[in-house]
Amino acid sequence: MKAIAAVMSFIAVVVSTGSPQAARGEELINRREQARQAFLATPQGLYQHYCAHCHGEDGKGGGRLWASDLSARPADLTSLGKDKQYLAAAMRDGSAAQGKSDLCPPWGRTLSPANLERLAQYILSLGNQTSQPASAPGASVVEPAHQPFPWFLLAVVLAEMGLLGRLLRRRKEVSDVVP
Repeated sequence: MKAIAAVMSFIAVVVSTGSPQAARGEELINRREQARQAFLATPQGLYQHYCAHCHGEDGKGGGRLWASDLSARPADLTSLGKDKQYLAAAMRDGSAAQGKSDLCPPWGRTLSPANLERLAQYILSLGNQTSQPASAPGASVVEPAHQPFPWFLLAVVLAEMGLLGRLLRRRKEVSDVVP
């Protein structure tokens, strides 16, 4: 019990006085949120964040996460031949509202009407760009590179767990008195 009380008092002191690491962590969180907002301020950033997972970076339907596992292949956005209002409505209400697969969710509550219009214009521009010729239908899709596992972070967490285990472990006291 003394070990638990010691740990709790240490945590209380650190939390009440603050630490340089906590201030740095808060600063990093703030900078990350600012970078996220700047990224989502562009139509290309919106597309990368909301659409590219399934439709691919180039809009041809070869997304990096779920495209190969979906029952209906994501649409090739470069050859839709639709107008901006149709695309904005499909994104706002979901693809099922347009008579298509129900796998593309409605983004109307997530994205503002202005962002939906900007995103629709960007998707139309994907079809207007000159790109490399499409690969053969049977060609394999190149897998994206995987991020390395953060071994250092795992080591830090395990070390902290070991230290906490030592602090909380009950110690058997040996007495000189024989019962």
